[in-house]
Amino acid sequence: MTENLDMLKLIRENWQLVGIPEKADLPENYPYFSKEAEITVTFLSPILTGDYVYKMIYPAIALNEYSKTHRAFMVGIQDFVVARKIDDYPASLPETFITISNYLVIPFFTYDLREGIDQMRAINPKVKIVYCVDLNFMRMPVGYPGYKDYESRSAQDTIIENMRASDIVLINQTSLGEFLYKEFKDRLAGANTMIEVMPCGFFPELTEPIIRGELPEIDHSKFRAMLIANPTHVDDINCIRDQLISVKGKYRDKFELVSFGWRGMVDFGKGLRDTFRGIPFTYQRPVNFYEYNKKMAELQPDCLLLPVKLTEDNQFTGTSKNYRKFIEASAMAIPCLITATYPFQNELYAGDGERLIDNEINAILIEKKVDWVTELSAAIDDKAEKTKLDEISERAYHIAHSRFTYEKIISRIEEIFS
Repeated sequence: MTENLDMLKLIRENWQLVGIPEKADLPENYPYFSKEAEITVTFLSPILTGDYVYKMIYPAIALNEYSKTHRAFMVGIQDFVVARKIDDYPASLPETFITISNYLVIPFFTYDLREGIDQMRAINPKVKIVYCVDLNFMRMPVGYPGYKDYESRSAQDTIIENMRASDIVLINQTSLGEFLYKEFKDRLAGANTMIEVMPCGFFPELTEPIIRGELPEIDHSKFRAMLIANPTHVDDINCIRDQLISVKGKYRDKFELVSFGWRGMVDFGKGLRDTFRGIPFTYQRPVNFYEYNKKMAELQPDCLLLPVKLTEDNQFTGTSKNYRKFIEASAMAIPCLITATYPFQNELYAGDGERLIDNEINAILIEKKVDWVTELSAAIDDKAEKTKLDEISERAYHIAHSRFTYEKIISRIEEIFS
């Protein structure tokens, strides 16, 4: 896999030029792919952030590495700018790629794409347009960049028209697909638009050297619980505020809460210190996605907390980030405590159609708020309970490596683009 993993290095060192040919032929510096490939998938303007790493960049690398029938190109990779709205990223596609592509994958732009889609189809009548939808745009999380722009009826109508104009709506999570189908099946009627789930996966070649390598010394006398903070998850963290205060107050120096990631910006509404008001915590700054797995391993958490705010109607309100966090943690043998709701309870993994989580097998599902205190207290107090977490982390690791790697799920990715 050396050549395709080198693609990540190439993106890191020269992201502006990756996949943008200086002339009309195919770029010579592209990763190797099967010479037998008959289907070409082009990913337009993937952004170096979680949504597009998992929806575009990793799938493109996986197709080129494992598929004999498909090849993938990434055109115009964009560096991630925290406060930039998705619509502010440039998108330019050379006609060469329109001509040779069977599928063109477009980010979650919210302006009207129909004219551009018509122009692409005029150049290549056989090309299929794939439109990425990142989250429930009918109920946007406060803190999502430009979230207020999605609240108007006209903005929502434009997104739905973009969905209708596309052949495929691509998402990362089964629960979101179920919501979109239920919410918009009447408005999508007659449009021949399919909703497809791109499974999140991982490359062991990237994670194994990290978790097998030398890690920094930390204080193992404390039980370290970690939250991965995102601006879209303020309400998720807030929903277990009282429980975290209770655990911290009871155990004090025996319990450390680590917040890794977003620290809050005025532009995004509430800042991180507002979110954690009254809860002592250790802050770890965010890192780019090249360093993300390494930093997770170095922090050496005893568990990852994945709280999800429940709504009265149990409607899917978030992004796919919590779902991805579970995959990432499992790949690195970090056990997870998770709210027993979407996107976890009864969620089917898109890679194989099997249940994503079995309670107390590869994660602990929390039914009631008080159970956050119960489970954390037991793990801090009782070595047997801590051993239970260790056993869950081991099973989660083995399940992830048997089900969630890109080599295991490549047939599903091929199926989406077939």
